[in-house]
Amino acid sequence: MNMFGKIIRQRKWKVLSVAFVAVFAGAGYFFPVLGLVVLALMIVALGMNFNKRRSFCAGTCPNGTFLASALKPVSRNRKMPRALVSVQFRRMLCGVMMFCMIGLLVRGYPNLANIGRVFWVIYSIALSLGVLAGLFYKPRAWCAFCPLGTLQDTIAGVSKEADK
Repeated sequence: MNMFGKIIRQRKWKVLSVAFVAVFAGAGYFFPVLGLVVLALMIVALGMNFNKRRSFCAGTCPNGTFLASALKPVSRNRKMPRALVSVQFRRMLCGVMMFCMIGLLVRGYPNLANIGRVFWVIYSIALSLGVLAGLFYKPRAWCAFCPLGTLQDTIAGVSKEADK
C-alpha cells in the first residue's frame, strides 16, 4: 500500500510540474511579478542543500521533473559531451548567468515587475536550453550543468572545506 501511495504522489508531482512550467512560462510574460517565484525556488533549493546535497534537484525541482516527463519520448538519449559536464564549463555558465542576473536586477531595481521579469527571463532561457539539451542528449541533460545545481555543488564544497 505504501508503494502505491508513493507512485500516486510521484504522478501527481509530474502533472503539477508540467502544469507549473507551462503556466509559469506563459503567464510570466504577461505578469512579470510571477518571476519572483523563481527567486523563492532558488532560496528553497539553496536551503535544502544544507540538509542533503542536491536534494532539491532530485525530488523537488519542477523544471527537472518537467524535462524528464515531457522529453522522455522524443529525446535521443545520447551521452553528453564531457565539455558540457566539466566543472569549468558549469561554473562558467553559472557565473555568466549570475553576472547577467545581477546586472539586470540593478537596472530593474526598485520596480518589482522589472525584478520579476529578470527572474522570468532567466528561467525562460534555462528552460529553452534545457529543452534543447534534452532533445539532443538525455531528457534531464540540463540538470548536469544547471547553474543552480552548480551553485549548490559549489556551496556544498565550500562548506566541506570549512568543516575540515
